[in-house]
Amino acid sequence: MTFPPFEKEAKVAETLLALRDELGIKHVVETGTGLGFDLVWFVEHFDKVTSIEIQRPLAMRAARMYPSATVLAGDAGKLMPDVVSTLPRDEVILFFLNGFRTDRPEVMNELRAICRLRNFVVVVNAVKSNEASRLPGTTMTSLRQLLDDICPLWKSASLSTEGSAMGRVLVYPAGLTINSV
Repeated sequence: MTFPPFEKEAKVAETLLALRDELGIKHVVETGTGLGFDLVWFVEHFDKVTSIEIQRPLAMRAARMYPSATVLAGDAGKLMPDVVSTLPRDEVILFFLNGFRTDRPEVMNELRAICRLRNFVVVVNAVKSNEASRLPGTTMTSLRQLLDDICPLWKSASLSTEGSAMGRVLVYPAGLTINSV
């Protein structure tokens, strides 16, 4: 079974649903709302969704289209500390990071804020699987270096389809046990 927006990578949707069920995840924080393709899926499958979009017109559009979600306009690197400060500390929170680029200094603020939580699962979207690729963006090496600096005790798992140039990486605290990945 496939689920939009993950038609080409049904494993991602299946894993997110398995994580939701295993860890009791109720709240998703998404960055990079864009046109809302991921947002619509999250709204349908999770109790509470917060989405951050840097482009104000896109954020306003998403807020109108998905009134059950909290959509914020602004840079996630600047807004994430405030968003994290409002989240429950006794629940596992899922963060789905679109547009995450380790070459942007703001991403350190995003990760620092997230890592203050005890229980979190982060999916970093569009991580280059090939370090030599000419595609712009985050590589697995640059992501590992950033995580080692900011969240020293972490684990990761790939959610990518074999042979894909871009993939998704699941990151979570070393103390959190996850059986569904």
